Amino acid sequence: MASIVALIDQKGRPLIQRAYRDDIPPAALERFLPIVLEREEEGSYVDPCFTDNGISYLHIRRSNVFLVALTKRNVNAAEILCYLSKLVEVLTEYFSELEEESVRDNFVIIYELFDEMMDFGFPQATDGRILKEYITQESYKMDTTKSLIRPSMTITNAVSWRSEGVTYRKNEVFLDVVESVNLMVNATGKVVRSEIQGAIKMRCFLSGMPELRLGLNDKVMLETSGKSTRKKVVEMEDVKFHQVSSTSTPSFTTLPWHRTISFIPPDGEFDLMTYRISAEFKPLVWAEATVEEHSGSRLSYVVKVRSQYKRRSTANGLEVTIPVSDDASTPKFKAPVGTVTYHPEKSAFVWKFKQLGGGKDYTMRADFSLPSVRGEEVIKRIPITIKFEIPYFTVSGVQVRYLKVIEKSGYKALPWVRYITQNGDDYSLKTNQPGSKVTNEDDYWGSSYSHTMDSFDDVKEEGFRPGTSTYQRRGRFEVASNPSSFAPSSAWSNKDLDPAPPKDRVWSTGDYVVYWWSDALALATWELGSSMVAGGLDWRLAIVAVGMGQFITSFVITANGAIGARLHIPFPVLVRASFGFYWSYFAIVSRLVVGIFWLGITATSGGHFIYFLIQFPLLLMPWTKIKHVFALKSVVGLVVMLAIFGNTVYRAGGIATGTLIGSATPPTGSAKVWLFFGSMTSVMGGYSTFAVSVSDFSRYSRHRNTQWVSWITSPLSMTFIASLGIMTAASTTAVYGEVMWNPTHILDRWTSPGGRAAAAFCAIGLIFVQVGINIAANSIAAGNDFVSMAPKYINLARGQMLAAFIGCWVLCPWIVLARASSFLTFVSQYTIVLGPIAAVVVLDYWIVKKQKLNVPELYKPDGMYRYNKWGANWRAVVAVLVGSGPGWPGFIHAINPNIYVTTGAEHIIQLGYLYSFSLAGALYVGLSLLFPDPSVLISEEVTGEDTIALFDDDKPSI
Repeated sequence: MASIVALIDQKGRPLIQRAYRDDIPPAALERFLPIVLEREEEGSYVDPCFTDNGISYLHIRRSNVFLVALTKRNVNAAEILCYLSKLVEVLTEYFSELEEESVRDNFVIIYELFDEMMDFGFPQATDGRILKEYITQESYKMDTTKSLIRPSMTITNAVSWRSEGVTYRKNEVFLDVVESVNLMVNATGKVVRSEIQGAIKMRCFLSGMPELRLGLNDKVMLETSGKSTRKKVVEMEDVKFHQVSSTSTPSFTTLPWHRTISFIPPDGEFDLMTYRISAEFKPLVWAEATVEEHSGSRLSYVVKVRSQYKRRSTANGLEVTIPVSDDASTPKFKAPVGTVTYHPEKSAFVWKFKQLGGGKDYTMRADFSLPSVRGEEVIKRIPITIKFEIPYFTVSGVQVRYLKVIEKSGYKALPWVRYITQNGDDYSLKTNQPGSKVTNEDDYWGSSYSHTMDSFDDVKEEGFRPGTSTYQRRGRFEVASNPSSFAPSSAWSNKDLDPAPPKDRVWSTGDYVVYWWSDALALATWELGSSMVAGGLDWRLAIVAVGMGQFITSFVITANGAIGARLHIPFPVLVRASFGFYWSYFAIVSRLVVGIFWLGITATSGGHFIYFLIQFPLLLMPWTKIKHVFALKSVVGLVVMLAIFGNTVYRAGGIATGTLIGSATPPTGSAKVWLFFGSMTSVMGGYSTFAVSVSDFSRYSRHRNTQWVSWITSPLSMTFIASLGIMTAASTTAVYGEVMWNPTHILDRWTSPGGRAAAAFCAIGLIFVQVGINIAANSIAAGNDFVSMAPKYINLARGQMLAAFIGCWVLCPWIVLARASSFLTFVSQYTIVLGPIAAVVVLDYWIVKKQKLNVPELYKPDGMYRYNKWGANWRAVVAVLVGSGPGWPGFIHAINPNIYVTTGAEHIIQLGYLYSFSLAGALYVGLSLLFPDPSVLISEEVTGEDTIALFDDDKPSI
């Protein structure tokens, strides 16, 4: 019983088909040929009957046409195959020859035959003589006389390149894919020429008259194919084939749909195919030399070699030739690995490596003496040349899928395939301009440095900073630095502080939506709204306060996050543009204090010690991967919080009963107004840290506008969760006789047998919720701050661990959470400092500098963003001091209520974030417009993306 019967051409396209049942979609036919090809490539026999995704494929082949029957039932396979054979016989009787052309010319007759020979999937009449009595329409028959008379190959000389009677005791065929890389780099480091000359070379030692079938991967696309695809493909130019591949001979066929070449090879060695690729690609081996002239009597060369291919690959016979002055003499070399030899006849020295693994970075030094009398031109501008050979690797990504040998005698041959990438005729890089003078060799190499190592196993990866002439060994506790860093040394940056490379920009719009919902699912959000009810605010006004506070903060978060999404830099680097290189540490420390405190508070709410043990391993998880944790947290947290809310409201009698008003008596008049603004400020205070920290994760955005969804998602999610907390806290009055703003206290009251189990599961969920919020909102920010303070020794993982220890154990956060008023005081008091910082950073980028920053300069302590010798932008200093100044009396009173302040001072601290943000922002913009600094106002944005992408490990070679 067949559901579909079809005739398919050799490219997998259905010529004609008939569906007898509707249980299989016609699209299933598209899977047939890929499965057949896949099994052929694996060298396995293709069965006439196989199953894929619950569908059975039964097929036979005649000429260039596949006859295929599809079914989902357990049918008699022999019956269906017999029917297909009978179908071939009937079609042959009608058309003389079953070919693709004859099928196309007789669609009408074939449809009629389908209807007569099978009914509802069951075979019926299959005798051609009987069918011709009912189907009498005249058919178009192919003229087969031409194909019956074919001259022999000897007469036509079709295989003149191979004589018959060749025999070998051992039949073998060797295939080499060889690519020669030509590269030219000017003195500024820009690639001015990049080209690949490729060839598929073969050596055949096969008996008889064999046929070879060669399949290439789908990255190959000839320039004449005219096809477009979204896949990364290699477009080849100047493609030339050996005469065995001449399309005018019957011994060769190219099938573009699966990149197959079929041919009869000549005996011995020949080039099957040559090609050329002109495209920009990452230099496989990079070399740079800094030339130093000392007192006119000595020259020093600092040469750095870096392998930029994958770590699993190894270059053999690497030679780096560096030209020197013609009259240089008495060379002295210091190299950590390899050998260095001087060739006076070539006026050059050569640094040789037997092997160089991928991702390695080494530096050597050469000193030469100069004669006392010489010409003016001492330093030659001849470029550095490099020779290398990398086996098992191709730059273009061309690969051989299979190589089959078919011979009528049936002997077995051994095919061998090899890949080689080597330097071309011109692989050269210009030397750098002379640099600063180096006078002390011990300072340069380190007094304990030994250069007697002979192999790579004896050498640890060393750290060299691009753009400098200093070589430094990495200390025992130092962290790795990116080769793409713009900083002058590892003392100013490492890979966690550098701009996020393209491979790490993985956050999509959907990831941000999930993140903001998971971020709102926190005890702090729940407790913030509930504590307003505990303080006496009406629950309806509390919801409004939460919504308005978060809506205002979302503007700052979105505007600041857009900067990170555009420049891909963290907050400690971004803040240098507005505050100055050294004064930026004031903003960093201010954020760090709040971040560590929040980290400890969240840990205490989540169970403290158990929380600490759960979170600690997650601190080592890459930020680009942790979005999956947020997705899980958004589900777990929502289920737990809805469970607590639903149980409490149900036991209180429901929302309509009026029990959600709460027990506190709302204040009236001006007291009510200031309580409302104080509550709204506490909401903004809770996110004041995040308002300046958002670039720490928006830097991983896939596109520049990916994170704009934060403007909508953040206030909606925050208001929803806070509303649950408010209504739950108010409902606890009717259930437990008191306002309970901490959900863990509610879980303590679930004492029934079933309640204890539910409380246990909810408690575990809340711990996971707190772990997620701590990592996102507090741990990452505090970790980046610690990184910026000591990038040579602290990376993001170390910084997070240090912040977790201080926040969870040193600051005693359980004291802060002793009372609701303590919580409100804490979240509101520091906004007078963080508000001005956020205002200066956001307005500096969007208004003052008009979205134009120079990212490489942000990493240089003596760069353009130093502003002056103190490294401070005085406009930002004044704006922060003046913006936060009026709030300091109320700030002190909030900490110590025994200190008397005026009512106006108390009201200012209640408006802390709004007041300080507005005042500082207006003052900073005004000062910047009245007293601009032309040195930091540039005409176009400089992101350094070319340099970042050049050293990105996962950047495609083409």
